[in-house]
Amino acid sequence: MASSDVRAASFAFGEADARAAALAWIRRRWIASFALARHASGGPIDSAWVPFWLIDAHAVAHWEGPGLRGIVEIDFVGLPVCAEASAVLPLMEALEPWPLSALRAHDARGNGGHVVMPASLSRDDAITLARTRMERDLIATARRSQPAGARDKIRMLGAEYPRESCGLALLPVWRFDDVRAGRRWRIAVNGVTGRTAGRRIA
Repeated sequence: MASSDVRAASFAFGEADARAAALAWIRRRWIASFALARHASGGPIDSAWVPFWLIDAHAVAHWEGPGLRGIVEIDFVGLPVCAEASAVLPLMEALEPWPLSALRAHDARGNGGHVVMPASLSRDDAITLARTRMERDLIATARRSQPAGARDKIRMLGAEYPRESCGLALLPVWRFDDVRAGRRWRIAVNGVTGRTAGRRIA
């Protein structure tokens, strides 16, 4: 994780802003409570560089429908796949997009008190997960090109990835967990943009 080929984005969104973003997220939802809001305002909050595989790919999908066949192509740039074992993947996806322009070579000497989480997901497994997401977008694009009555009948025949690359990056995340009525919640804040999401995880 400390090698010079790993890129990272800095915590441009500070702790005070992250707490405010989490508090605003809580207040907009039914889970709002005084105790949870107090936790967001002054309780423990973690800051971590979370490892992501960033996948670039030119994807080509072949599809068919009633009396129809076609091809759809999409270029994907920096599609993020979280590589941390303990991460809640839908929660991490909800923090997107990540500005790739913010990435710089990671300097392990300047962590600034932020934890660097280990990557447990292999490159090949990340590509497999990314292709699932890409194929979802490919078939959705193909369906949008057809009349509404025919969209549900469009199915993918297969996909190819003639140009594909993958690199590891560290992306900054603020997050805290809280338990209310026996249910555990995790709220996460994108440390670059401030985009905030929450999810019940147990």
